[in-house]
Order: sequence, then C-alpha cells, then structure tokens
Amino acid sequence: MESETYGLSAMLLAGITGVHIETAHRWKRAGRIPAAHRAMVQLRTTGNLSVISEHWSGWTITKRGGLRSPEGWEFQPGEVLSIPLRHQHIAALETERRLLRAGQLPATLTDRPAANDSWCHRLPATR
Repeated sequence: MESETYGLSAMLLAGITGVHIETAHRWKRAGRIPAAHRAMVQLRTTGNLSVISEHWSGWTITKRGGLRSPEGWEFQPGEVLSIPLRHQHIAALETERRLLRAGQLPATLTDRPAANDSWCHRLPATR
C-alpha cells in the first residue's frame, strides 16, 4: 500500500524518521510504516498537528515554520513566544487602569515620559 508511505522515496523516509535507508526500503516494499514512525511522517509531510493530539485538530505547521489555526491565522515562532509577555503587559495596563479609577495613581502619570517609570515598580506583581 503506497498510500501509507505517502509516495516518498526511501531516502526521504529515512531522513524524516532517522532510520537506516534499508529499513525505509523494507517499509516501501511492505507498503507500511510502523505506527511509531507514521505520526512523524504524517506531521512532516502534511504539517497536520492532530497526529500528535486531537486537541490540535485543524492546526498545522506551515512550510515556513509557522503555526496556522483552523481559522487560517498564521503565527510565527516569535509571536507565539511573545504571548506570555503580552499577557504581562495587559495585566500591567489593567492594574494601572484600576489604580487610576480608584484614585490611587495620579492621572499625570498616564502620559509619563520613559524616564518617569519608577512608579511601576511599586505595583503589585501579576501573573
């Protein structure tokens, strides 16, 4: 069954799975890839992350190394890595807004120059 070897050459199968070329030739002759290696081949050939976990159904890895959502949004690794920083930034802005509304932070600090950042070190740490 050629469909399970995805029409790939034995050399490419060996490269993707890290097996010896003769092992990949055996797989091609049998038309089967052992389950332990099948997910890796599917992931590398289709980018479909659901082969790893059903929780990633519809998500794919693009040829450029990005992550594509089921809705078609594409994220690069740097964008994904910045998510925790964005959450911290949002939390700090929400804290500043809450303190301003409570009158605990002078309104003049909202348009502060960069040199006047010392007030933010007194804010409670958020996660």
